Amino acid sequence: MSLERIISKNIFSYKFMICAIWIICLAEVYVLINNIQSKSYEYLYLLPISYTIAMTIFLPVIEKSCIYKKGVIYYLIQFALAYRYLMLPLACMYTDLYGGWTAQGSMGFGVEPQIDSMSKAIFWMCTEIFAAQFAIFIGVRVITNMERKRLRNFIRKEVKYSFLSNKIIITIFCLCSFILLIIFQPQLFSQFGVLDDNFSVGDNSASGSFFKVIFLAFKFSFLLIGYAYCAKQYEKNRNILWLIIAIGFLGIFLGISIGVSRWSILLPTIASIVVLKKIFNISKKIIVFIGIITFVFILNITFFKFGYLLDYKFDVINLLLIVFQQSNEYISGPRSIAQGLEMLNIFGDRIQISTIFNSFFSGFAGLASLTNDMDKLQSFFNYYAIGINFEDRPLICPILIEGMAFFPIYPWLFMSIFYISACILDYKSSISDKYENIFIMTYLGLWFALCLNINTKIEISQISQIIPSVLLLFINKKISWKNEKNF
Repeated sequence: MSLERIISKNIFSYKFMICAIWIICLAEVYVLINNIQSKSYEYLYLLPISYTIAMTIFLPVIEKSCIYKKGVIYYLIQFALAYRYLMLPLACMYTDLYGGWTAQGSMGFGVEPQIDSMSKAIFWMCTEIFAAQFAIFIGVRVITNMERKRLRNFIRKEVKYSFLSNKIIITIFCLCSFILLIIFQPQLFSQFGVLDDNFSVGDNSASGSFFKVIFLAFKFSFLLIGYAYCAKQYEKNRNILWLIIAIGFLGIFLGISIGVSRWSILLPTIASIVVLKKIFNISKKIIVFIGIITFVFILNITFFKFGYLLDYKFDVINLLLIVFQQSNEYISGPRSIAQGLEMLNIFGDRIQISTIFNSFFSGFAGLASLTNDMDKLQSFFNYYAIGINFEDRPLICPILIEGMAFFPIYPWLFMSIFYISACILDYKSSISDKYENIFIMTYLGLWFALCLNINTKIEISQISQIIPSVLLLFINKKISWKNEKNF
């Protein structure tokens, strides 16, 4: 598709989108103003207004600047922002009207923030959406310069995709690591697809940093080898059976990765769909089928985690309502940010250089044992919000609060870095001709796309999980075997 057609199509789509957003915004503002009862949420209507204004300002310049076909990472960024600023206020209103969702009937986990703190949190969220869209604009501008440079040196030819051209090193590693883990860490496989009472399965069950790194690399290596083998066999005979086998490899991967983090199920599935669509040219029906299976999987995890709120009666509607109400906790809503603001007022003088290292690298595979758990922003946040027993239900300290604590000059810095990186990964994955690179970049980019809903510590943890696989792929690429083509 020519650049002129891409730009023309983008202009039409964003004009329609802005009109739709304004209609939704005005209707939502009316509903919020007439239904909010708590003084804490008095200014909640400002969230959809700020989102709509930000989209009106930045969406046209983003679309006019964009000269590449945006991928799933970019759309996840925009979907997450839309949910946070359009759906989250409705979730807060529902909780305000019908009471809290916790076992104690409170509005969420931890202490209830002061009214003044809630108002400040909402105002900070209003500034956050402008910083987020500005970061996306910067990312798109960087990509535009990269794409124009690529097109100047572009020679039109048919793209030939490949999947693990060399496999000898990664295959040997996968076999050896599997034997090693079976001998020394058998619990990683004995609980396949099963959650235990402590929610500790998958890579979190690996004892010791060494085995955790090995297990992380093994999981991704196993999945990529499986996909590569299915892709090669499908190329030979075009038998749809190989797609089913590839989905089976994904099922095994999820089975040994299962935990109470629903993102760890959803994001590898999305990255896999992107790759499998390119390999097998799968139809929308198959994508919907995989989506339904994933949804059921995630719903069961949610029930396992919060079934006690329903007296362990599996009620889909009420379970979805609980998830909806939990938005304030799990995507860093005004309540979490207000708790963070109050935490900084109390523990702000204890934050030092060492706190940055301890906070960010406590989730980094191989470095966690070197960090001081009592000198982490996450610990300060949980101690303030929940108290001395915070280990029972660790809350996520919002990325905005991390910015205020560590870089107050521009508290949106960490979010901006991840959004720009996500946009670049979205572009790089769209022009790569190697399926393994597409999967890795898409998977990591999807995590970056959610940065506003989680925090920097979780993002660094995800980077650390990918690094062993990236290094292994690099070594694997450099070393080949003369008879390897038969594999």
